[in-house]
Amino acid sequence: EIVALEREPKQIYILYSDASAIQSVEYLNTQIVTYEALHFSGLPVSFITENQIVSSGLPKDCKWLLIPDDDHIKRSTLDQIKIYAGKNFPMLIIGKDAFKYNEYGKPYEPSELGFLYGIKRIDAEDAPHLLEKIENIMQETPVKRDFRCLDYNTEKTAFGVFCRYTEYGGSHLVCLINLLSTTKDVSLKYRGKSISSGLSMIDNVKI
Repeated sequence: EIVALEREPKQIYILYSDASAIQSVEYLNTQIVTYEALHFSGLPVSFITENQIVSSGLPKDCKWLLIPDDDHIKRSTLDQIKIYAGKNFPMLIIGKDAFKYNEYGKPYEPSELGFLYGIKRIDAEDAPHLLEKIENIMQETPVKRDFRCLDYNTEKTAFGVFCRYTEYGGSHLVCLINLLSTTKDVSLKYRGKSISSGLSMIDNVKI
């Protein structure tokens, strides 16, 4: 079951930049909060480095690229992002400083960054609120999310509850783990419809 969950295709990728990590604490903070938000979205997430996106492009399963304040970016990476923007590939910039400088700290000219106005951008904030914003925009992308684990009281994504799913043995396998220090009442929905019953894989008991 664990292997099946791990093999579920990643639809969302986060752009990682070594140069930004070395030169910007703000970048690291935005990376962390972005990953934390996505971690509780119910979907697996992966990273792609500058070298990977330049040499091989985005993986075939990638449907959405998130760019969290990558502020020191190589020219080759900038050119690759421009190509994807020209193809209207779904991307989201998080934060206010993305693509400001090259890897040596030299600012890019505004004329070189005009294409960025065609990419959606939101401010970075704490992970629960950032997740809400990401989810709103996710609805406009090709990203497919069949299962959602919701807070029973608010009907919002249950932040703090790890949720992953995959098809397994002719049915659906859903992994739910409460990572909070307190109990949390949740509901599970499949394509908008509530799930009323299931079978625990731990003790083979109906739930």
